[in-house]
Amino acid sequence: MTVDLDTESCIECCACADLCPEVFEMDDRTGKARVIVFEVTDTICIEEAITTCPAECIFRRE
Repeated sequence: MTVDLDTESCIECCACADLCPEVFEMDDRTGKARVIVFEVTDTICIEEAITTCPAECIFRRE
């Protein structure tokens, strides 16, 4: 699975980085989340991040 994040919609809540630190991190410069690993195998972690994100800015691509 490939994961993507719409940084324009990110509200800097840190939920994705807290749930999946191996996939997401917070950008110190912008304060917004960013994807650090686009190809992921831990689909449970990504699904949880997608459902937890209040901005609904995380997307998975099969």
